[in-house]
Amino acid sequence: MIDRIAPLLVSFLLFASPFISSCNPVGETATPRKPPVAPESVQVRVVEKALEVYWKDMPGSTHYTIFWGTESGQYRSMANVSGTSAMISEVKEGDLYYIALTAWNARGESNFSPEQVIAYDTNPEHAMIYLAKGNDAMKRGLANQAHAYYCAAIRLNPENADAYRSRAGLYEAINWNDLARKDYLTAERLEKNRVVSTRVSANRPLKSPRSLP
Repeated sequence: MIDRIAPLLVSFLLFASPFISSCNPVGETATPRKPPVAPESVQVRVVEKALEVYWKDMPGSTHYTIFWGTESGQYRSMANVSGTSAMISEVKEGDLYYIALTAWNARGESNFSPEQVIAYDTNPEHAMIYLAKGNDAMKRGLANQAHAYYCAAIRLNPENADAYRSRAGLYEAINWNDLARKDYLTAERLEKNRVVSTRVSANRPLKSPRSLP
């Protein structure tokens, strides 16, 4: 009887061993096989005396590294972050900032996320300056810089129809047609509102001056 069971037991162990070895004890996390993918949905917004960066949490990531600088691909500063947002406080009015992230796990570091470009400024009086800078960057074929400047012009003056129209031209040039259409419609609406407002002001009767006692 034992002689019959022994070969069967050996066969069972040979068959089951790959499955047994692949099982981890309850509560134990499996070591990832490769580094995580690069962070996605990275967004940057201007806040008081800082830039706020936030992004999508990537599966399997343990932490992130954020890189930034004032030249594309030349990141002079970096910081490790455990969450999905960070504040960059070393900012100067009028500068362009280039920002990218990587994700980490036990296997290593991901590739860089797509580079984000943003102009830091909080002064509404500078809106037309950024519109001019955007137009100049477009003439030189610097689409990323032009986009950052147009966005700054719109952020500082949301009623600037010319900035929306210029940004729509940029979107059109890179085949982002849905965004181009949206900006063109916004520019048209702002123009109509401005015309109506001008007409109302022109037709408003002047108040007669008070007579002196």
